[in-house]
Amino acid sequence: MALLSDKRILAVAIESTYGTAVVPTGDQALLCNSITVNPLKQTLLERNNIKGFMGNDPSVVASQQMTVDVELEVSPGGDASGSPAPGIAPRWGALLKACGFQEAVTAAPVTGTAQAGTTTTVTLAAGASAVDDFYSGLSVSLVSETGTALAPAVAGDKTTLKLATAVRDDSYLDETTLEVQHFAGSVLSAGDTLSSTTRVYLPAGNASTTVTLLGLYLEITTGAATERRKITSYDKTTCKCGLDKPLTALPSGASTYKVKEITKVASFVGSTGIVTFSSPLRFASILSTPYKIYTPRLITNYSGSTKVATFTPAVKNKPTATSTYLINANVKYTPVSSAQASVTLYFVLDGVLHSCTGARGTVSFDFSNGALPKAKFSMTGLVARYETGTVASVNFDSIVDPLAVNYANTKNLVVAGYADTVMEKISIDVGNKIVHRNMPGMEQVLITGRSPKGAVTIEAVDPAVFDFLSLMQPTITPSGLLFAHGPVGNQVAFAMPNVELSNPTYSDKDGVAMMGLDAKYLPQGSGNNEIAIICQ
Repeated sequence: MALLSDKRILAVAIESTYGTAVVPTGDQALLCNSITVNPLKQTLLERNNIKGFMGNDPSVVASQQMTVDVELEVSPGGDASGSPAPGIAPRWGALLKACGFQEAVTAAPVTGTAQAGTTTTVTLAAGASAVDDFYSGLSVSLVSETGTALAPAVAGDKTTLKLATAVRDDSYLDETTLEVQHFAGSVLSAGDTLSSTTRVYLPAGNASTTVTLLGLYLEITTGAATERRKITSYDKTTCKCGLDKPLTALPSGASTYKVKEITKVASFVGSTGIVTFSSPLRFASILSTPYKIYTPRLITNYSGSTKVATFTPAVKNKPTATSTYLINANVKYTPVSSAQASVTLYFVLDGVLHSCTGARGTVSFDFSNGALPKAKFSMTGLVARYETGTVASVNFDSIVDPLAVNYANTKNLVVAGYADTVMEKISIDVGNKIVHRNMPGMEQVLITGRSPKGAVTIEAVDPAVFDFLSLMQPTITPSGLLFAHGPVGNQVAFAMPNVELSNPTYSDKDGVAMMGLDAKYLPQGSGNNEIAIICQ
């Protein structure tokens, strides 16, 4: 019976012990664009027998391995319904760990009060990290205004809100995010055993029994701890909220809550203070509706000694010693030079299961204008099984839809400090050296080296605006390269703080001169920091 190519599945599971198989579950299956598998890549030894006549000699198998080349779309981690969820690792993160990266999860936003600031910098709180570039590539939301709304133009209107402050420019809310608090109260009731770290019961009222809270945010304060979670399920009869991630503090009747909605601004009229939203709010704003305006920015540089974070683009109102900020929940990947993870891979071709253990590999990324962002993994593992089998209960529901690379989605490209860069393409190849060692007493796949490189094609600019060529002569001066794809909350950012740009070439795109540059991504200081990949 023929095997159908469309009926292919690839699933991946992190191993706790190298080479010890872990059976992947259905929610560890990868949504791939292409899969190329060599289930039995062999090294053969010819016997070279002298036998008194001509002809081939039989071969002996010296070693064998399984290789898997897979291409997939790049998007951040999502909740059970596939909505972006900062603080949840993407499925492809398991492969990235097996390519020599470590994973650091910040499950909840980090908040603080600034010490000072300018239109392009903010001095973080004294307790911020002392490690240089610790926050580079992360998003920081600067709170530019808080207040309570004035009555909307039309009673019951869910599409507008009137700010409480004085007249300002129509561009005041450009590239900002508005957080609206719909209602607040205490969690049901003292001693209630129904609420848990994954579900919270709210009291009836505030229209919560007639309008679903699904997709809104629940801010829970229990004792000294305040945590924010996204509501992923909601029962209007019982007012039960299911949460995207467990709470660390068990809520009780003494816990308080706030239900908030985060929305985008379609337009703003400065003379009246009226905001129009891109889509209706869940509940209409009223005279006392609390709101908060965030200005999201991308951190391009961070000094651990001074706590100064440099961001792009500039803001209209500089942070002060009373300004608050929020660093979004995130999952951050950085390279390691030892103790790299390994994975078990299951490849199923129409009911035929091929698997390997101890797999490690390398990865490259491609962000090309007008296309979907792609990651290409090349994995090598130890042959384990070849049999009839499957991956149980395959489910792609939590995978976030990718965003095209374009002006709307791909922002904040900074090359060598030039923040107005126009990009056609960026490529990043981690360049791991993969070795399969098969020797008496040991068989392993090792990562024995790493040489990250890539290329960037950008719009050429007049040297009077920014002189890229001066960075390459008479010697090459390393500089930073950083960009973010997708809005904050549905974003994958790349930060390479120490890059050698070289070999400039000119080309044409739509009658506009473009410049192509080779990129060599270097470590700095204590190393293992040449690339940071952040889902946030």
